[in-house]
Amino acid sequence: MSEPEDTGPQVQEPRQQDAPPPSSGLMGVLTSMRFALWLVCAITVACVVATVLPQGSEVAGYVQRNPDAGRWLKRLAAVGLTNVFSSWWFIALLSVLGVSLVACISRRTKIILKGARLSPLERARMVGTLLVHAGLLLTLIGGAIRIFFAEQGVIQFREGEQAASFVTEDQQQVPLPFTLQLMKFEIERYAAPHAGKGGAGDFPSEALSLQLPGETDVTDWPMALGVEREVVVKAPAAGTNRVLRVTILRRVPDFSMDATTKEVRSRSDRLLNPAILVRVMEGGVASERWLLARFPDFDMNAQPGQESPPLPFNMSYFIAASDQEKQQVKSFKSTLRVLQGGRVEREQLIEVNAPLNYQGYAFYQSGYNEDDPSWTALRVVRDPSVPVVYLGFILMGIGAFLTAYCRTEKVKEEAKC
Repeated sequence: MSEPEDTGPQVQEPRQQDAPPPSSGLMGVLTSMRFALWLVCAITVACVVATVLPQGSEVAGYVQRNPDAGRWLKRLAAVGLTNVFSSWWFIALLSVLGVSLVACISRRTKIILKGARLSPLERARMVGTLLVHAGLLLTLIGGAIRIFFAEQGVIQFREGEQAASFVTEDQQQVPLPFTLQLMKFEIERYAAPHAGKGGAGDFPSEALSLQLPGETDVTDWPMALGVEREVVVKAPAAGTNRVLRVTILRRVPDFSMDATTKEVRSRSDRLLNPAILVRVMEGGVASERWLLARFPDFDMNAQPGQESPPLPFNMSYFIAASDQEKQQVKSFKSTLRVLQGGRVEREQLIEVNAPLNYQGYAFYQSGYNEDDPSWTALRVVRDPSVPVVYLGFILMGIGAFLTAYCRTEKVKEEAKC
């Protein structure tokens, strides 16, 4: 009987390490793909719920509009479904996902450092997946930083005013490390279809309205500067009628008064805060007062510090501007100045999509008031998580590129074989 041919010692081929060897126990659960997918699905469902249901401060407004929804919203609030992103169970899901990512990163790092038999292509691919996991972990950390350390609020002020703090959603005053001053606020509008150049064509139809005591009818006098009109107020049966003469002396499209000199001027040629100066004479006594179209119940004596004498009739300034014309706002912008220690550190013009960024704070243009053209609101955001999240995105991008490149190269090598 012939003996089997001696082929020498058998050498076991090294095992390809395309994937890390499986782990057991808790580490095996944390690093398993199935566990990660379940976690991601649960977080996705929570985010969808937060998108569908009213959250936080939106709940009160929703209940006000839908009173019948108050009962079931109260039940949802008890389990945190009306405040998903700050609920304990959502934070727990994110924490478990973070622990899972840390376990995967630790495991792959050990394999890369000790995997002497890994080919350069396999090592590069594992580094790519490691970077993807690290990027996801940094994104989660950034989200946690935003939840616990980000600040948001509002500043409301008028031209010339300063603000050293902002108001949060829960009405808390948060100080700023510097002072912000509103130097100028502008509202830019689209040209009205009827607007012309010069003359009365720049103004909608307007009138000086008078109502005599005891009468329901209102008399509207067309706008005419320098034209004197006579008003007769009938006296009781045996009395003498009062004769007054009313004259419009001046018209200002955008009323503004200097706080120091009390000089009246117009901030722009647009009808943002229109006013007229009216003189009323009775006998040889004259009084002058400003009437503001946006504030029909208010008049102001032309002589600062003096009260307007009472009139025997009601008088107001009326402008027949349509709602469509009032809403034709093209943009609104503010010129802001940053003051620190009495010095001007920066001055910048901001618009809706062009904020001022300074010392980690961002100031966004957010609101205006049709009836007060010098007032504006700014949204204040301080979010220290932004650099962390951006770094996570960069790592995920690099890792995804390495992983895809290495897989492509491996397919090419296998095709050659």
